Amino acid sequence: DFVLTLDATGLLPDNTFEGILVFHHNGIGGRTEIAVRLEVTGEEIHTTRTLDLLRDWNTVSVNLQPDEEDVEVLMVDLVEQDILVMMKDGAGHFYRPDYDFNNIPGWSVEQGYQIKMRDAAQLTLEGWSVAADEPIRLEEGWQLISYYPRSPIESTLALSGIEDHLIICKDGFGNFYIPAWDYCNMGNMCEGQGYQINVDADVELIYVSEREDAYRDDIRRQTSVYTEPGLLPVHTPTGMNMSLLALTDPSLTGDIGVYASGKLVGSGVLQDGYCGIAVWGDDPVTDEIDGAVQDETFDVKLFSNAELYKLDFEILSGELIYTIDGITVIRLLESPVEIPDEFAITSIYPNPFNAKTNIYYSLPVQSNVLIQIFDVNGRLVTSLFDGKRIAGRYSTVWHSQSTSTGIYFVQMKARDFNTVRKIILVK
Repeated sequence: DFVLTLDATGLLPDNTFEGILVFHHNGIGGRTEIAVRLEVTGEEIHTTRTLDLLRDWNTVSVNLQPDEEDVEVLMVDLVEQDILVMMKDGAGHFYRPDYDFNNIPGWSVEQGYQIKMRDAAQLTLEGWSVAADEPIRLEEGWQLISYYPRSPIESTLALSGIEDHLIICKDGFGNFYIPAWDYCNMGNMCEGQGYQINVDADVELIYVSEREDAYRDDIRRQTSVYTEPGLLPVHTPTGMNMSLLALTDPSLTGDIGVYASGKLVGSGVLQDGYCGIAVWGDDPVTDEIDGAVQDETFDVKLFSNAELYKLDFEILSGELIYTIDGITVIRLLESPVEIPDEFAITSIYPNPFNAKTNIYYSLPVQSNVLIQIFDVNGRLVTSLFDGKRIAGRYSTVWHSQSTSTGIYFVQMKARDFNTVRKIILVK
């Protein structure tokens, strides 16, 4: 099986194009011809859209109005497979098949929806498409909206038409765009995704795709940790979150972790003095507490050199307590400095490892340091560092591309200190 995708977005004029797909193969005849017809139109057409639903929570939309609006009918295949847990709209209506309860009025093309799944699946909807520039009516406050264009658009550009009234926009992974603080880690808005949006007035949203003066160069843009993870784990979306923006001096680097009751509830990576974090709340559908609870205080910590440091900060906006859909902005006041109490290899990460691993160590006083790698027979493989260091925390990297799979040992010597740690190389 194979799939041929023909995408004429921005490339071809409205028209009907016909041709032949010539498929060469090693079967009988060696060649098959398949007629191809591509109709390019800016008008509404009757078509289908397929949503890829992941395990756990999804925030989705479709840029067509389904022929069948009843969500119980639309979701029947997922219910029969016993993989649909819950579906919600932006107004608080929900469908729980396990309780045979539904008060969602019907699937509306303007709205986005949150869907919690026990397993991944696809959902195909059929109906009449809407134009990319069809207006979406927004009311003052929060709503969950659809995305109409077929092509991805950088989020600050797509929303530039309502920038003056936009408080915040969030995607299903908690990434957000806050114009007032010139920050965005949402990247592109994409077909099939739904978005939470909060505006300060009733406005009409028309997605902008091409307008040179609408692209803001002053926005601090950052890649989401769900695209490029840091060293701290990323939290599984729970269907509800708040937004935390941390600002600091660009010299401070590392991962930022947010902790509620000692549990990691959000993480991000400092980049050029800023970091946007989705702080995840507790998922009410599950039995365990898997996020922060309403009005719970949380701590902000820096993960650097395999150590966690509690940070001092000032609050610029909001509060340091978890509130659903809240927004808090803080400024980290200073880089944490800590003189270790002892000589130690504090961490080796990752272990087991593949191509490389990081070896973190501490020195309570200035010392000559020797760090070497040995094999199981005691033979020296390589020396990673041999020199003088002042007191502090350090790391060194072993690049092991030319070394075979096996068990090895890291030895650290400093003054009268001597320690050995086992590491496992797996290729």
